[in-house]
Amino acid sequence: VIWFCVVNTLSTGLIWYWKHVHHWDLTVAASGHTYTAALMSFLLVTRLKINYDDYMKHAQNLNGLFQNGRDLVATLCLLTANDDSPRAKQWRQDVTYATILLVRACMAVVEFKSHAQHPAQLPELMAEQE
Repeated sequence: VIWFCVVNTLSTGLIWYWKHVHHWDLTVAASGHTYTAALMSFLLVTRLKINYDDYMKHAQNLNGLFQNGRDLVATLCLLTANDDSPRAKQWRQDVTYATILLVRACMAVVEFKSHAQHPAQLPELMAEQE
């Protein structure tokens, strides 16, 4: 970013120098600023709409992940409800916990920019590996 600031400052200084020393007017007229402002506002709104649409698409995908995980756990509990053995209970618990970890890892991917924690380094996953 600093290089963009340096280039912008140098170009502004060069335009000022040419205008005041060599009397070459490279500045833009007021009508040009109006056109540029309208163009920039259009581009800004377009970019924001693209970002918002992407956000909503990813939010819907995460919502689908949560619903499918819940349905998976509910279905496996329903289909194995008649088996009360310790092995069946442990299997239901393992599948449920793995589903929760999957959802947590997906949320860590989404939160990576704000939390700067790699999904593979989650405390929940680290405890599972030990």
